[in-house]
Amino acid sequence: MISSKQESSFFFCHILLQSFLFTFWETYPTRNGKKLDKAGTHERFIKLSDEDQDLCILAATHFSKSKMVQDGFGIKDPKRFIRDGKENEPWRDWIEPEKITTEEDMKTKTA
Repeated sequence: MISSKQESSFFFCHILLQSFLFTFWETYPTRNGKKLDKAGTHERFIKLSDEDQDLCILAATHFSKSKMVQDGFGIKDPKRFIRDGKENEPWRDWIEPEKITTEEDMKTKTA
């Protein structure tokens, strides 16, 4: 039998996880005005460690602000951003924000 303390702890963890998933879902950009497969995204998101869930949300924030996304290019479905069919985790490439190369940077490199 589950004690009320265990039940409360489980309920709190469930609410916290739902909050993290909601944050990820809201942060991640749409593709052609849509986000597909929330259930599949949830399934992959909950398999991440707590630390990776935090990092995945950060990565989604960086990805959504990237020039590529702003130009409407390269947006995957959210579940494939977390883990694609080849067990890669594309979100890890976005933990650090995109570095924009400016004309000034190019001049410095060639000098």
